[in-house]
Amino acid sequence: MKKFIVSSVIFSACCTATPALADLKAAIAAGENGDFKAEVRELVPLAKDGNAEAQALLGELYQLGLGLKLDVKQATRLYRLSAAQGNPKALLSLGALHGSGLLEGDGTGPIKDSSKILGPALFILSAEGGNETAADDVRADRKNMPAMQIRQAEALANEMRKNGNFSKAMDDYISRSK
Repeated sequence: MKKFIVSSVIFSACCTATPALADLKAAIAAGENGDFKAEVRELVPLAKDGNAEAQALLGELYQLGLGLKLDVKQATRLYRLSAAQGNPKALLSLGALHGSGLLEGDGTGPIKDSSKILGPALFILSAEGGNETAADDVRADRKNMPAMQIRQAEALANEMRKNGNFSKAMDDYISRSK
């Protein structure tokens, strides 16, 4: 009986995960073929269900205005949801937005010096997740940033890294930096 229950659980997990994986693959294929509207159609339900990869990809489409209206605020919201789950691509994109000057934090106003601390902190987390572009950014930051700012970025990354603390640490930093 135990064997049956374990087999049923494994089968159920495989079967319920497969459609989401298939939809994600279909979304990526649509995007690679330039059909961004189809990519959006595939990604939206996955992103709503909390799929971190779908959230990051949909955020990118909003940021670039591909398949839907350009909306940096919506891109930021999706990147944050994905980044809170540790998605390296979302962490990199969110860090890049902070460094670009396009981002106004939580949408209520500019963040003072966000590119000096918050962007590099997000790059650190992305690099830890295996993103090579972020790793290159971290190496460049360590060469070019003052030691005090590096320590501040590392401290913020440590705070964000704590289990379940990503959004709170980011919100606290944004509030202090206005």
